[in-house]
Amino acid sequence: MAIKPIRILLVEDDPDHVLLIESSFIKFGNKFQLSIVDNLKDALSHITNTDLIISDLNLPDGNGKALLQNENIRNNIPVIIMTSFGGEEIVVDLMKSGAADYVLKSNQAFMKLPDTADNVNKLWKMQLERKKAEEERKKLSIAMDYSPDAIVITDSAGVIEFVNPSFEKITGYNKKELIGKTPSILNSGRQSKKMYKELWETIKSGKTWKGNFINRKKDGTFYEEEAAISPVLDEQGKIANYVAVKRDISERIQMENQLRHAQKMEGVGTLAAGIAHEINTPLQYLSDNTLFIKDSFLKFIPILDKMVEFSETGSCDSYKINELMVYFKELDLNFLKQEIPQSIEESLNGLKIVREIVAAMKNFSHPGKADKQYADLNKAINSTITITKNVWKFTADIETDLCEKLPEVKCHIGDINQVFLNMITNASDAIAEKGEKGIIKISTRHDGKFVYIQISDTGTGIPDELREKIFQPFFTTKEVGKGTGQGLAISYDIIVNKHNGKIDIDVKKGSGTTFIIKVPIEDQ
Repeated sequence: MAIKPIRILLVEDDPDHVLLIESSFIKFGNKFQLSIVDNLKDALSHITNTDLIISDLNLPDGNGKALLQNENIRNNIPVIIMTSFGGEEIVVDLMKSGAADYVLKSNQAFMKLPDTADNVNKLWKMQLERKKAEEERKKLSIAMDYSPDAIVITDSAGVIEFVNPSFEKITGYNKKELIGKTPSILNSGRQSKKMYKELWETIKSGKTWKGNFINRKKDGTFYEEEAAISPVLDEQGKIANYVAVKRDISERIQMENQLRHAQKMEGVGTLAAGIAHEINTPLQYLSDNTLFIKDSFLKFIPILDKMVEFSETGSCDSYKINELMVYFKELDLNFLKQEIPQSIEESLNGLKIVREIVAAMKNFSHPGKADKQYADLNKAINSTITITKNVWKFTADIETDLCEKLPEVKCHIGDINQVFLNMITNASDAIAEKGEKGIIKISTRHDGKFVYIQISDTGTGIPDELREKIFQPFFTTKEVGKGTGQGLAISYDIIVNKHNGKIDIDVKKGSGTTFIIKVPIEDQ
């Protein structure tokens, strides 16, 4: 790669001096590119493509010091001033004015001028780089001081060397309390040792670790933060420091939870009328059958009274027997022998239906615990199918193919229930738009590490151009007033962000939609 020549502007009005200076630079070939002018006016018009200026102090149209007063030259181009005589006062004045160097004119000085120019150019570049680095350091320092994110720098052993004001504000600790300590001062005990082990293995290998912490502030309160921790390498490629950039997401998590809860309650509210209808049907024939059994029992009472009378008196003549037979004929015993068992059986079946609906609702609406717990996703699917029956029964039939030996998954089951509710409701709506009764198919399987839930419908599908938007908040393909656009966005957040899973989609316009949900069996 060719080295660019040092572009020098010589400002000199003495032809003999110009000749001597020019000959000294010619010896260095292409290392220097010399331009020559003999006055200040021409000099100022040539500074655009100049790396260094060599100027006589006394020029026909002014003093060479005027070049040092030009802001563009002063900030970007070093200037060497040549004088025919130079007392100490002149030299000091030139250096204070901003000259990079000075030269007392002589044949010997002219011969050494290329070396002087080369050294001044190198020194100037070093100063510029140092100045640039200092400016960048100041900018970085200001950015770190005013950054809303908490920033902490540790040495290679994890001992804190620097924290910014946001770190102090979030944690409640001041710099004096943090410098020399390790970030474990914030440990809440809610992270597993396995997580910390994976963190250190990642950053020690030279990679960036990203994840969430639940930490404890100085006042003892907990907060959740997302963090990115990166190693800083020295010139030998060894880790010298670690830099962590953290953000308190407690409020965001709270808002997301509230949004999920609100969306869930909206779904439950929509289902309430349907659930009431589903429960009302078995309750109605429970009520009818109970009244029938009650009325039938009242008809038995006179017969029982007569039989008690016979047993007490010990007499039973033909008249009393005829009287008893009249009661039996009015009772229609054969009818009751057939209908009462059927009524009891229907009532028991109605009670079973009500219990199933109530159990499904209880399972679906269970708030769960803050930590992930092991749960049966097949049970969650069946519960959601039960409570959404009034949503889909008029538009679709549901077919299930659930793996009998599906392992329990460590998850937030309340959130997973919400995903199933959103998926089944969307599938039902998509089929309804098509105008003919369709099928919703739900299947589960696993590979030992992940559980896969596939939910397919025979609805209208989604156009290709809208496929990438369906998980965006507030995006909906439904008519105005028929969708909030939050269902799939919240489902995506629950599966991908909260459970480190994945949602894939296979859409065929006019032929339905298939969602494949992938959830890790163990917490990741």
